[in-house]
Amino acid sequence: REANIQKLNIIDEIHISTEKNRIYTVAEDKEGLLYIATYGNGLFIYNPKTREILGHYTQKDGFFNNDYLQEILIDREGNIWVSSETAGLSCLSRDDCAESYYRMLTHGDIGEWSNNIRSITWAKNEDNIWLSTKDNKLYNYNPTSGNISLYKTLNAPVFSTLLDSKGKMWVGTRGTGLFIDDKQYNENDSISLISNDIYKIVEDKIGRIWLATWQGGLHVTDNKEGQPLYFTNFLITSYNEKRQHALCFGDDGDLWVATNNGLYVVNTNKKAITNKDFTNYNTQNGSLPTNEIVCLYFDKESHTLWA
Repeated sequence: REANIQKLNIIDEIHISTEKNRIYTVAEDKEGLLYIATYGNGLFIYNPKTREILGHYTQKDGFFNNDYLQEILIDREGNIWVSSETAGLSCLSRDDCAESYYRMLTHGDIGEWSNNIRSITWAKNEDNIWLSTKDNKLYNYNPTSGNISLYKTLNAPVFSTLLDSKGKMWVGTRGTGLFIDDKQYNENDSISLISNDIYKIVEDKIGRIWLATWQGGLHVTDNKEGQPLYFTNFLITSYNEKRQHALCFGDDGDLWVATNNGLYVVNTNKKAITNKDFTNYNTQNGSLPTNEIVCLYFDKESHTLWA
């Protein structure tokens, strides 16, 4: 496949470390604007049509308790929900980010693991939000009422959650493997799960479940009722392609995989997939300026992948 790849520089004039330069999450609002949550430099608002930065919001502006942002969601009303490292959850109004408020999950101080929100994802029908914290807790949060309830306490932090089309709850952790509803699976089970570090879980149109793992490559299972759980493994040939950060669906069933060996893409409309079906974009073939890809977002309107 051929790809037209362009680099976006949004913080050229800021002298920062490589760590702070990593963009973690991108979300799009109804007007097509992109909200880019960064680790160390707050929130950027970008217009991909005009290629302009429309806003830059940081702790100094009073919008966040710190600028180390980790996840971002936009609700039906256009409010922007942003989680930050050790500083709880922020909600920004859609009116040019004119207002915001914080929500700490516990009564502890800023800096405690209980208020370090590692991931935020929508629950079913986008009524509630799943929040996972660095102290290994998974919460269900109702943004309308403000009520927070503890769903589960685990032995490792939650990195990804998915409520699949069959109503099963998948929880991927960093360190203790996979939970499906209340049953735990790890690399010691005979299901071909070869890593206990699961960074992202998604479901394709066929109903298969895909896992991006750290040092274990890409996993997929058919997820059929009445059949035992078993995974097929892809992208496990090289050290860096096994180290994966994110998954994202693009056009026509394309699944994009963010790894330390660049980007991979495979079409999930095909039922029998092999490693030969994956296309790789990286520095070696001149496609990318870096091989470490840590986040993904696909803009369906412009058919553009942001990484």
